[in-house]
Amino acid sequence: MGKQLNLPIGEKVPMDTSSMIETITKKLFCEVKSCVSNLDGKRVVFSAYNSNIKPVGGWPSGEEIEAREFPSISRPAVLAAIDSSCIHIADVEDGSIYVARVASVFFYNKKPQNHIRIGPIIFYLNERTLMNFMCEDCRDDRLSGLILLDDSIAQSMIRTRLERTFAMELARDLSEGVIMIDGSLRSSIFDVRGSNLLGILSAAKRNDNKVIGISKSSRHRILNKLSGKLQSITKAPLYTDIHRLVSPILKSVEGHILLVKFADDGLVFRVDIGNFDDDFEDLLSRVKYNDCFFRGYPESLRLAHHLSVFTSSEDISVKSYLSERFGVVELPAEDPRKIALGSLKIGPLRKSVPR
Repeated sequence: MGKQLNLPIGEKVPMDTSSMIETITKKLFCEVKSCVSNLDGKRVVFSAYNSNIKPVGGWPSGEEIEAREFPSISRPAVLAAIDSSCIHIADVEDGSIYVARVASVFFYNKKPQNHIRIGPIIFYLNERTLMNFMCEDCRDDRLSGLILLDDSIAQSMIRTRLERTFAMELARDLSEGVIMIDGSLRSSIFDVRGSNLLGILSAAKRNDNKVIGISKSSRHRILNKLSGKLQSITKAPLYTDIHRLVSPILKSVEGHILLVKFADDGLVFRVDIGNFDDDFEDLLSRVKYNDCFFRGYPESLRLAHHLSVFTSSEDISVKSYLSERFGVVELPAEDPRKIALGSLKIGPLRKSVPR
């Protein structure tokens, strides 16, 4: 290591480190040596940076599940898929600036009909504006402090508010439609009175609408293992009811949890059915008949995602708008981590062969 980093080595070593190395090695490695030896012959999936990857075909599982087919009944209905995105734009001396967007795509009889996209919406959060943004029911000093300190929590709050507001309007305005939410049907600490998840489900029921949540991925190991069972079955559409197995560990879910495979060559997704909907097969059939699927994922949700995300040029445009409209003063900035650690210039492992 010293040769790699070209560390200067003096003529005299101030202390003998061999005994220290031996002591630390014993403390750090001897305790876990027996655990690591249990890896012999294990099947693994090596992680990738900032990615949630799963083995092709899913993990093996000893749990027995019952896979059921559901039909694709010819019953046209309006599908309204919702997704949103939020990015951190800037730090301010007393807070942070975020920009967000929410989008909805409407499908009917396998064809996209229309879409709505609202944003970019700029949010400036500090101690004062955050109190105005949060409702009286959810004002909490500890939660407010976390929002102001952690960008990911602030972004989650903003996205939740946008999606809940949008879903409530759809639940009130649509009739006999299906509202499709990206993610699980899980109550949030950021829900507000008037547009919380339970209120959305109630409003949807009054207008004979259905609410369904579809998760692209999950970090819960039990779900990943159970999905492998369904993935191994070559035919589709299929679903399996796993609610009793996972409900004890997945809290605040306002619905019934299924695993669904919509297409023969598709992936298996977690699907949450709203509390007021008991006929799972009828609802899944409506989605299957009226939507299109890419690797088993609904095209309506895929389009809503692409309509909501921000491009790098939009990021620059928002920053330019803030500078021109509000006269914000950009301070010289640096990355302390890069300055403190520097960087190692490492070339490619092998050179490409010229053609």
